[in-house]
Amino acid sequence: SRPLLIRGRRHITLATTCARNHSCSRRQQRCKQDALEVELVSGPVIASCENKMPPAQKKTWIALSAGGVGGAIECCCTWPMEYLKTQLQSFRTVKGGPPPPFTGIASGLRYTIQQKGFFSLYTGLTPVLIFSAPKAGVRFGANQFFRNKLADKTTGKVSMGRSFLAGLCAGICEATLVVTPQETIKTKLINLNMGMGKGIPHLLKTEGVAGLYAGLGATCLKQGGNQGSRFLFMAQWRQFLTGEADAKLPKHLTFVGGLGAGLFSVA
Repeated sequence: SRPLLIRGRRHITLATTCARNHSCSRRQQRCKQDALEVELVSGPVIASCENKMPPAQKKTWIALSAGGVGGAIECCCTWPMEYLKTQLQSFRTVKGGPPPPFTGIASGLRYTIQQKGFFSLYTGLTPVLIFSAPKAGVRFGANQFFRNKLADKTTGKVSMGRSFLAGLCAGICEATLVVTPQETIKTKLINLNMGMGKGIPHLLKTEGVAGLYAGLGATCLKQGGNQGSRFLFMAQWRQFLTGEADAKLPKHLTFVGGLGAGLFSVA
């Protein structure tokens, strides 16, 4: 191979090609490898950092719709237990009188189905179902709305404190739009011994819309604290399992998280 003449500032060095000069060859190979690693690793990382977009926010209307459907399903699943609980609470044991027809959940289910049929367990479901679907829809929809507003603009993540704040605001919205009128109507209709068809027009005529919002402040505090605690627990549950507070979980893990959130909110 031809010799390579390299001119320096103070002297002239005659050198062979890099193929004969092993030390030079190794240095060049290392330099090429380093350059290649920088190009392959650093380049895409820098580009991704420069072009990284904030994660897409979840849509509020989807959370609202899913919450409404979930609330209706929840009400249908739990109403037989609510019906039996009300029946047990209404029994009055009179000394020397006949014993109550049942004293527990199992005996209550057996007695009611045998005497009145299975669907009698759903007596009184309709008025509660009318309010349960919008109540859960408002709860989940409002929570998603406030999470979107409180999320970090660059990462899209919501801190622990902001998760609680979003749930708190969702509970206040739920209390204002659904829970307070629902509880007021239920209590006053029971006292008046009237159905919804006649009772609600009577209340609006005698007390006006403001009469439906008796106890609004206390209900907002109660629902705000409950929902803030529940949504905080679920966010931390997802964070613990996946590293992301808004990650989608399998159905069984979501069920377990919901149980834990319910217990946490009443503890």
